[in-house]
Amino acid sequence: MSINRDTEIIDATTTKKSGTSKGNLNHTTTNFHTVCVNPHNALGGIHDSEILALHNQAVKDHNLGWLICGTLGVEGTKCQRHGHLRHVIETPSETHVTKERYEPLIDSKRQVHLDKSGKKNITVHCSQPNKGERKHLRAFTHLAYPWKYMAQGYDTLNDFIQYFLEWDTKDTPKYRSYGLFDNGMNDEDKTCFATAIWNHWLKEKDKVIPIFIRWSDEEYNQVAMEFLQENGMPVDKWQPTPEAQALVIAAMYFHTGEKQYLLTYFFKRNPKLHGKIIVKKESSDIEAIVYSAVCKELADVHDVKLVQLVPTKITSERVKELEEELKKCKVASQKKELKLEECLKKFYAYRGKTRKRKRDEEMEQCDGCGLTTHGPCTSSICHKHWEDDSEELERYYDGFSSD
Repeated sequence: MSINRDTEIIDATTTKKSGTSKGNLNHTTTNFHTVCVNPHNALGGIHDSEILALHNQAVKDHNLGWLICGTLGVEGTKCQRHGHLRHVIETPSETHVTKERYEPLIDSKRQVHLDKSGKKNITVHCSQPNKGERKHLRAFTHLAYPWKYMAQGYDTLNDFIQYFLEWDTKDTPKYRSYGLFDNGMNDEDKTCFATAIWNHWLKEKDKVIPIFIRWSDEEYNQVAMEFLQENGMPVDKWQPTPEAQALVIAAMYFHTGEKQYLLTYFFKRNPKLHGKIIVKKESSDIEAIVYSAVCKELADVHDVKLVQLVPTKITSERVKELEEELKKCKVASQKKELKLEECLKKFYAYRGKTRKRKRDEEMEQCDGCGLTTHGPCTSSICHKHWEDDSEELERYYDGFSSD
């Protein structure tokens, strides 16, 4: 069996019958499976031996006919390096079938990590597309995800498609495939697959913006003027100062059009690297962070001094540490208050029981009516019969006067 750009997911998941409990809901059962091996930073990222083990298992599964097609991609560096696998398998199965194959490939000591806060971080994640994704998902879109960084560095989709059409499809340390090109892949299928990779890459760029600052007077001026003219901006915005140039460069990074102005000039031609900063696009002050980073590096190029516009990474990390410490203090304080409150409740309950027990010990039945009560300085008569019993009164007063 082979796949092409029209191959759809096989969804054998049965829906829950009305009236049945949640526990009777069947697990997702499809032929599109996902494996992500992402060790916690403290574990040092995925190892070369682990990547090889994942690769060998995929080859074995493909040779056995269990795996029809698959892709493997390795992302990140050092402690952030991790791997993604996407599979199209022969028979729709539940997720545990894949997990039982790939989780044991990772050393048991590296499968789970507890951080300082006690949070459990799982290294091997296996899953399948959710219900919303399964409606229109195709095999190429599913398999393209591990290769998304292959599109990094290309200005346009057409540039990347041209590269992919000429690519020899041989495995590399970062990008490997299983059964994908066995029966050949025509140009239309390759174009479709390259487009799927490009779309995943665009989504990845929206999550994180890497800022590499490299300098070349001629190319910088050329691309800046090109950007301003093509987007209807005044060309006089480009001035020979770090502040003015940083504004234009930041605008180029936030440009959402198909053409990516900075990639060619910043990532390929000029080998001199001045600096790098990575920021999350969800940050509330993302524009300020990007502008400050670019401005700082251009100040080095122009050999001028600038005032830091936003907190440095070290300062930001220290603020986060202080916030975490404050949260821990608040949690500890709340626990102490709850513990004290519980202790007081137990004390009052105990004191109440003690007083009741003491009262019960002092209570006796009245000789006159049998009521259980406290009599003044006597335990054998109640208040009702106190005045009627003259002999008891005399005994009481005689005893009092004799003292």
